[in-house]
Amino acid sequence: MTVAPFDIEQAIPRLRKVVEPFPPAVMFQLAAEGFGSLYEQLGSCIISIRTDDEVSGPVSRRLFAQARTPVPMVQLRVDEILDLIRDATFPDTKAAQIHALPVPKTAE
Repeated sequence: MTVAPFDIEQAIPRLRKVVEPFPPAVMFQLAAEGFGSLYEQLGSCIISIRTDDEVSGPVSRRLFAQARTPVPMVQLRVDEILDLIRDATFPDTKAAQIHALPVPKTAE
């Protein structure tokens, strides 16, 4: 039995058509709403791990309403971050991870 080689040029349009009826993943939605910095995307990614998109989006927006960049984020206490992201899975661990993200020397 011979198998035809995988043709990416045919696969991509087919995949786009199949996923068209579904809403974009929350990371794309957040980026489209202006939460597209690497820092925001990383924070949202941490929140989204093992958390449904329906929860990750609102939790990320709630967090970013308080702090969208590294300097304001590290000024929050871990328990304050925890209160903001409590609806995500494993919020204790994620709050500590978000708080511990490094602050670039050029930040604010």
